[in-house]
Amino acid sequence: MAAEKSLEIGKYGEKVIYRLLEYFGWTPIINNVDIECIRPELHNRKLKTHGIDYIKHYICPVQSDAQKTVVISAKYYEKYPFDPTKQLKEFLTDIGQWLFCIKPNAEYGRKKIKREIKDLQLRGLLFYLNHNEGFRDTIRNKIKQFRFSGNISFEPIYIIDNLRATFFYSIVEYFHRNYPGKELTYAYAETEYNLATFDNISYGNILPIEYMVSDIIPIRVDIDDERKILLVFSNNNYSDDSCTKIISFCKSFTKGGWNSKTIILYPDYRELKHGKKVSKILSTLSDVSYAKQISLESYPLLDFRKLEEGKDE
Repeated sequence: MAAEKSLEIGKYGEKVIYRLLEYFGWTPIINNVDIECIRPELHNRKLKTHGIDYIKHYICPVQSDAQKTVVISAKYYEKYPFDPTKQLKEFLTDIGQWLFCIKPNAEYGRKKIKREIKDLQLRGLLFYLNHNEGFRDTIRNKIKQFRFSGNISFEPIYIIDNLRATFFYSIVEYFHRNYPGKELTYAYAETEYNLATFDNISYGNILPIEYMVSDIIPIRVDIDDERKILLVFSNNNYSDDSCTKIISFCKSFTKGGWNSKTIILYPDYRELKHGKKVSKILSTLSDVSYAKQISLESYPLLDFRKLEEGKDE
């Protein structure tokens, strides 16, 4: 019975994770791939292959002339262990081995989407989700003495737990409910890494993997040819300090002043409680026209596990 229940939870987990990948703009995506293990003795592989849940290739919108190849591990359990440290190390070790063995692979590791790509970058992504605990539960508070022993070197690996899955689900649901029929596009910040291409790629459907560990997600909404809105979602509750930083940060997404309005959203924002504090912050801005286009709102936190049902909440 326990095995059957585990399989059932895993089946629903596949649906949840695929829907989240859709939200990221990462579909279509390669799934269920076997690659050769080039160091079977070192990796303790009897079958001499690695089974990878998903592989995604995309042109990196936040770095000029770069391509990301992301190997993805999908884990969905009834609940997290009391101490998930050992389990998490095993998952990250598996992904690290995938990254090591896929690097020389002609079909998946060295394949370029475009000829002009100069930098092929490998990354790992772990979905580490559970079905029964709080939808904003995080493994951060459960990990103890996390340290790898030996000479283990990994490419960067990113983790999405219940807390982060809830953040992304809540953002996308808010967007679709408030802007029905509009295309979901993520806004990209102008940085020293994408100056060569930023004029052509300042927004798009792909959520860069770097954004997946950010507590601030920017979305562009094109209402019509004249009205364009920047939505900036915070995964944290309101504070004067974070509000000040986000207001300053917003300008990196709006080169040329393409937006007519900027809305900053917190899960706990209340006008009665925070409104005067925000007005005080805006009054200190030297750019008065920019200050006038900024407003704050709240967005509801929704349980991402509604995706198990394939229905909206």
